[in-house]
Amino acid sequence: MAYGDSSGFIIISLSIILIIFSCICWYKIFEKMGIEGWKAFIPVYDIYLMCEYLIGAHKGWMCVLTFIPIVGTIFTLYLYFKLCQSFGYGLMFLIGFLVLNPIFIGVLGLGDCYYSDMTS
Repeated sequence: MAYGDSSGFIIISLSIILIIFSCICWYKIFEKMGIEGWKAFIPVYDIYLMCEYLIGAHKGWMCVLTFIPIVGTIFTLYLYFKLCQSFGYGLMFLIGFLVLNPIFIGVLGLGDCYYSDMTS
């Protein structure tokens, strides 16, 4: 076995572990928000539900904004900020969420924080 073969196996294994960990955490985040956890795995519907719960009722249509190139990036940042706020965290947590995503998703999903509805 060549050197490149084993390093590729390690990278793929770590990637699979991170993906599974992130899926578990997103499942738990959705459950904390009062949404059935399996809905976190449906591609566009998960963003729709996050818009409904984080921005307000009947605002799910705003998930369409994520498909517009520059607007989508800004809107996703806003959505993540609202997610952090709804769990009681602020701007510094958002920065950590963006830089060290798997760790901070783990804090939200598996930590002791609770979801509070900020839309009203």
